[in-house]
Order: sequence, then structure tokens, then C-alpha cells
Amino acid sequence: MRELYVAFTMDCERIASESPPGGPETWELSERAISGYCDFLLESDLYPTLFIVPECAKKHRPLFGTLSRKGVELGLHLHPQSFDKHQYCKYLGEYERDDQLRIIGESRREFTRALGAEPKSFRSGNFSANDDTFPVLDSLGFLQGSVSDPGRNAPGFAATWMGACPDPHWVSGV
Repeated sequence: MRELYVAFTMDCERIASESPPGGPETWELSERAISGYCDFLLESDLYPTLFIVPECAKKHRPLFGTLSRKGVELGLHLHPQSFDKHQYCKYLGEYERDDQLRIIGESRREFTRALGAEPKSFRSGNFSANDDTFPVLDSLGFLQGSVSDPGRNAPGFAATWMGACPDPHWVSGV
């Protein structure tokens, strides 16, 4: 019998009133959802990856510290439109390399300041990315990314993945 590999992930967003792309209604609901999801999986010895926007990392710092010590991976999640003071108005895949380097780099530094550890995994909001994103992530020290959704065709989010490789793989040219 072939082994089956499953990944459990959750995007941990800024609350809706602070985030143009949306999010949970309150920080309390956010914390309950994160705790409940992780507790359920950890009880079965399953270890999720949480993709966390920097503002959520700041708000739930003690919770994420506890979950990390239990084996939960803490990765960086980014919607440029909801980051920091909302100075970015486009989806990540609409930005060129230098802008992505600056935006992802800034969000990575905020995440690291909040949680005291550098993220090794990255997920872009709405799977928005382009060919510049992969070398940018590599140059910033990320080891893996959840930035594509093979078969997805959502040009409004700069997330067009028709014909993309459907399996985990090394990105050529990085």
C-alpha cells in the first residue's frame, strides 16, 4: 500500500475591520478558531502549519509561542493590502521583484519581531504570485512556499495557475 501524505494548514488573518481582504470578526474569535483547530489536530499527533499575518502574530504572541513549543510550524502569510498601515493596494502577484522583495521582507521582519523566530514557510494571500515570487522567497531565506494552486484561474487576484505542476516540486532556476 502506498503511503499517504497530508498537510494541515490554516491561514491566520487580521480581523475583518482591519483587513480589506477580510478576516474573522473579532480577535477573540480568531484565537478560539486557532486554538480549537490546533488542539484537535495535536490530540491526534498531527502537526499543522499556521500561516500567520504579522498583525495576528503580534496579537496572539503567547498562543503562538505555546503552539510552537508543541510542534506547530509558524509560517508567514501575506496579503499586501492588509499589511501594516494598508500602504499597499495590489495583490502580491501584481508586484515586480524589487517591490515583492521589499514587501515580503518587511512583513518577515515584523513577523520575526513579534514571535522571536524567522519563518521558513510562506503563503501568499489568494495564492497570488508570479515568476518573481519564487526567487524572492529564496533570497529571503524561506525554505518552502504555498504560493500556487494548480488549475486555479483567478486573474483578479493575480493568481493564474492553469497548467502549473500539480505536485510539490523544486522550482527550477532558484
